[in-house]
Order: sequence, then structure tokens, then C-alpha cells
Amino acid sequence: MNNNRALLCLEKIGFQLDSKIILDNVTFSLQPSEFKLITGPSGCGKSTLLKIIASLLSPTSGTLFFDGKDYLTLFS
Repeated sequence: MNNNRALLCLEKIGFQLDSKIILDNVTFSLQPSEFKLITGPSGCGKSTLLKIIASLLSPTSGTLFFDGKDYLTLFS
């Protein structure tokens, strides 16, 4: 594995349910052996973001990469 490449990379992730925007332009990366903490008030989209990462929901915009591969096509 290339140590410079992120293990998980989210770029401009968005999620919209009907006309309500839940996530808008979320971008971050996670390097191997790195930990991230996702915090925020109730209803801000934390669980939605984790469901997208777990492939339980599909984002309405943006891209996800796992170890350099398009994460959204790994399970389809």
C-alpha cells in the first residue's frame, strides 16, 4: 500500500432527502492507522455520513475512494 494514499477519501459528499439537504460538500480523508472523530448536534448528518461510508446509503453527490478504488462501485 502506498503510504501517501488515503485509506478512505470522501470528496464533496452530499445527501438530499426529498428537498431537505442532509449533507453538503463533505470532504475528508483517513490515512492508515489514523482515527477521526465525528461530532455535532443531533440531526446534523453524522449517522447519514456513516451510513454512506458503510454503503447502506448512496450519496446524491460526490465520490468516495477506498484504498484508491471507487468505493461506490466496489459493492455494485
